[in-house]
Amino acid sequence: MSIFEQWDEQFDSIFEEVAEYEASSDNKDVDYAEVPHGTYEVAVETMEIKATKSSGKPMLTIWFRILEGEFENNIIFYNQVIEKDFQISMAKKMLKKLVSESDKAPEINPKSFREFGSLVMDIQELIADDFEYLLEYKAGKNGFSNYNIKKVFPLA
Repeated sequence: MSIFEQWDEQFDSIFEEVAEYEASSDNKDVDYAEVPHGTYEVAVETMEIKATKSSGKPMLTIWFRILEGEFENNIIFYNQVIEKDFQISMAKKMLKKLVSESDKAPEINPKSFREFGSLVMDIQELIADDFEYLLEYKAGKNGFSNYNIKKVFPLA
């Protein structure tokens, strides 16, 4: 049985429910505003190494959920392609900042994409529910955004 068949059995009526939801008025108010550049208190909701949609290149993705203020519960998406040396270095710097206040921080020096993926999963597990961050999200060069962890808040 394929994974698609398994999902069809597990979520047997979901597509009918989607059609009903889209036809109802319940979804009319769901409109997340684009988050403007600024400084936000955030938590890491998820992070992973995955392929870009357009080219299939490896990319570090981090979802920062905003914890308070006008944009509370919105997400700032950090997407860093990691195919060149400087891109991998930038991603490693971000990961080091995320674990900088942990006494269990792993060494961030992957030697392969497989190691990089495992490292990201380990970091996700390490920081989940234990850290929040002050994230500076600002305009960078060529239409890209810059992300800087200004402060780490251990919760334990």
